[in-house]
Amino acid sequence: MQRLGQLEEDGADEYEMEFEILTQDNLGIIQFFDDDVLLGTEFVETHVSLQREDLLDDYLDAYEDGFVTIIVPDDAYFETVEHIKNELDEAADIYSYSALGIRPTPMAS
Repeated sequence: MQRLGQLEEDGADEYEMEFEILTQDNLGIIQFFDDDVLLGTEFVETHVSLQREDLLDDYLDAYEDGFVTIIVPDDAYFETVEHIKNELDEAADIYSYSALGIRPTPMAS
């Protein structure tokens, strides 16, 4: 996954990272740890994963344990910011793929 490679390149190696792809939702989750303490969670969303019903609950649950970063496709950025910022009251940082230099990749059928 591009984002994981970016984080490793940018020196995030001072933290332990665990990465998981939830194929059913086509969602990438990266968790950051320091000495087994969860610091935060990064959600790498797709158009498919942004449609899941428990999206806000996932973010709120993760926020209880640390920071939350949400990365979304470029064309979903403004709608996501409007929806999520209203619900989470600044609890999450939201970025578009292009803001972080991520190239979208086609999903396998």
